[in-house]
Amino acid sequence: MLLANYRLFVSHYFSSHDDHDRLVELLERVKTFRYSIISIPEDFKYRKMSKTNLEEEIRRQMKPANGVLVLDSVYLANPGWVQFELNQAVFAKKPIIGIRQLRTKEISKAISSVADETVGWNEEVLIAAIKSLSVYATTNI
Repeated sequence: MLLANYRLFVSHYFSSHDDHDRLVELLERVKTFRYSIISIPEDFKYRKMSKTNLEEEIRRQMKPANGVLVLDSVYLANPGWVQFELNQAVFAKKPIIGIRQLRTKEISKAISSVADETVGWNEEVLIAAIKSLSVYATTNI
């Protein structure tokens, strides 16, 4: 059976964040959904990067992404970098899925104004959004 592998860029917090961990747990529960999160900083090298180098690293990480997932809670905690990521996603014409904070119906205007879709924490709805909006996903046996 061929399964698509979705390469996902997830908004950065640059350290552990509960909603990022919750998102990974949610995606892991769906055994028929294959994905790779490609926005994880490698070897924490970002700590030594200049702002310019970090911006370039984010562009590099986003380039192969099938879609960009933006956690509203991460935006609220780190609006400067997440706004940069949103701007890059728009510039690169990547589909953007905004994920609301747990137990809320609202999402930051900065996200809702550019997101192709906004969702909550329902795994079926989130995965349907990823599948319907992703620009291309590789297939593997």
